[in-house]
Amino acid sequence: MTKKILSWSAVALVALIILSVAVVSCKKSETSNEDNNSVVGVWSGTEGNTDYKLTFSDNKTGLYEDFYHSSSGGVEHVYMPFDYTMTDSQSGSLTLHDDDGSYLAGDPEILYFEIISGNMVLYRYHYGNKETICLLHKE
Repeated sequence: MTKKILSWSAVALVALIILSVAVVSCKKSETSNEDNNSVVGVWSGTEGNTDYKLTFSDNKTGLYEDFYHSSSGGVEHVYMPFDYTMTDSQSGSLTLHDDDGSYLAGDPEILYFEIISGNMVLYRYHYGNKETICLLHKE
């Protein structure tokens, strides 16, 4: 009788250990997926001769930067603050503006983004066509 109680106790102890490891590892993966899918942070990528960097703050503002590398070896750096809104937890839009808060050339330039598998696709609509600008990775 004592042997049966000890063997069932051992089985219960092993099951408890396995269950606690499974719960802890699930919580870690949920947190890391959440961090990867959060828009807040620095995103960067390269398309052609241009390096892009977007910094999203948690107060719905950010900074857009691009670095164009010309064939002559020069680099043109453009930076503009932006405000952003989230459509859902994985997508949204950002409105670029000048330092003083005015819009570029009087009209707002709106870019869109989607987070897919931890990467951000940055795109715009040009004459009604969706044009991908760059694939960005979170730093």
